[in-house]
Amino acid sequence: MQLFDGTDDRLARLETRVDRALLRLGVAPDEVDVRPALSEQVMYWVSRGSLIHAIREYREETGAGLKESKDAVEGVGVAPPLERLERKLDLLLARLGEEDLLEAEADESGDAAADPLEGETVDSLLRQDRLIEAIKVYRQQTGAGLAVAKEAVEARQRQMGRAER
Repeated sequence: MQLFDGTDDRLARLETRVDRALLRLGVAPDEVDVRPALSEQVMYWVSRGSLIHAIREYREETGAGLKESKDAVEGVGVAPPLERLERKLDLLLARLGEEDLLEAEADESGDAAADPLEGETVDSLLRQDRLIEAIKVYRQQTGAGLAVAKEAVEARQRQMGRAER
């Protein structure tokens, strides 16, 4: 999923920096499982040997295309950039002995299911004139600070306004 222009490039640069940090700790970045995470429902179909149902379910859940979904279900696909980066950061923190940070984040994310913004996108919120919520989603998805997120989302809002004209 791309939040808006430039985000994928920034994520790639961040991932490269995390990879370098892992290498300094003697960890090969490819030690990280970068396959897409599969939901319980997709795993249910996989365990039953019904790849067609599993692929269909994955497509419905993620909006991915047929090939990407097939690769994900068959275990040869690559996770989206945010998910890969998160896994690499978790490994980095674990190797640095910062497991307590991982546990604190896990406790915080335990409430994610109750998050009313889960599944929302910056663009969809901006189309509904929900600027504050769009900034919150941007921060959740990128880890950006408030000022950076506000500036980026407002720039996106201006860009969308010009596109509508």
